[in-house]
Amino acid sequence: MLISTMLRAEFCTAIEQVASEAWDALHPNHPFVRHSFLAALEREGCVGGQTGWLPQHWLCWQGTKLIAAVPGYVKSHSYGEYVFDWSWADAFTKYNYPYYPKWLAAVPFTPISGPRLLGAMTTEVQTLLCQHLSHTMQEAGWSGWHINFAAPELVQSLAAHSSAMTRHTVQFHWHNRGYADFTAFLATLTARRRKQVRKEREQVLAQITIRTLCGANISEQDIVHFYTCYQHTYLKRSGHTGYLNLRFFRALVAQQASQVVLMQAWQGEQCVAASLYLQDDTTLYGRYWGALTDLPGLHFELCYYQAIEYAIKQRLQTVNAGAQGEHKILRGFEPELTQSLHCMAESPFSATLAQFCHQERHAMAQYQQECRLALPFKHQ
Repeated sequence: MLISTMLRAEFCTAIEQVASEAWDALHPNHPFVRHSFLAALEREGCVGGQTGWLPQHWLCWQGTKLIAAVPGYVKSHSYGEYVFDWSWADAFTKYNYPYYPKWLAAVPFTPISGPRLLGAMTTEVQTLLCQHLSHTMQEAGWSGWHINFAAPELVQSLAAHSSAMTRHTVQFHWHNRGYADFTAFLATLTARRRKQVRKEREQVLAQITIRTLCGANISEQDIVHFYTCYQHTYLKRSGHTGYLNLRFFRALVAQQASQVVLMQAWQGEQCVAASLYLQDDTTLYGRYWGALTDLPGLHFELCYYQAIEYAIKQRLQTVNAGAQGEHKILRGFEPELTQSLHCMAESPFSATLAQFCHQERHAMAQYQQECRLALPFKHQ
């Protein structure tokens, strides 16, 4: 616990130690930092226990009122983060410096930028957060504390209050320019790309039927269909099951129904693929996908084109399809910088890591520009 003037900071080891109403009052709309989302991860065993994600959420109180919070975890590995630091861990290990445990502010298994410091973002709260994290880093023996996929304004502000370094990565997001429909979006592409997208869609849609389900219309059988596809694809690509279990997805649909969208691909009476999205007032987030067949173009249809159509119909501003995927560029997804913050304990690597982050930021800026040049829009 750390006390600064009228504020008190502490950690809690389970989000259910905090009333859901108090937590959600800090930032009620973003689906991935909702109390229900984070609690489902803990309750259903996706984090905690032997998973290497031990909840240690930061709380800031003013008297008896919770005024700020950060979802956080003590990590004993770097899986499921999407801001890769394996080379850092290897260097520490090589020279007998422990890299784990470390503390991470993030949404587990979710490379989505969004709020990390929930609630009050005053200078006093931010200073207290940095001081408390750095103090605990020394006391607990963390190699460092990290905040992944944070809003740029938070990264810049916290960097000014600490010795933390910033890292940039590139993702690809689709932006709604006020399109009336998918055809209007296609009209902004070059003739070659427009023709290719149409051909790609026609070939796959001739073989499947798409069903889009929202919230309360998603049945138990629909969840099971989705989960079967999700696990099949995980096993095929990585050789192990997905991080999230069926109980988590049941809880997600039950508790955040208004924010869940499920898109299914059917061949006759069989559901052969599914994509599960979350949404808020402005954005559709593509998060989980799986298929039982290798039908060409199926992934693009369920994870990109259907998402674009849905966003246009619902007048959403953005489709955020998560990390990686240069193939998104030719489908109109634009390169966007994401930011994270990294404060390391003193070590022989301090200067090297700072130089690495500087060079990486420069490389990411160049990469973003190269990706922009490859966008398929007319008159770029």
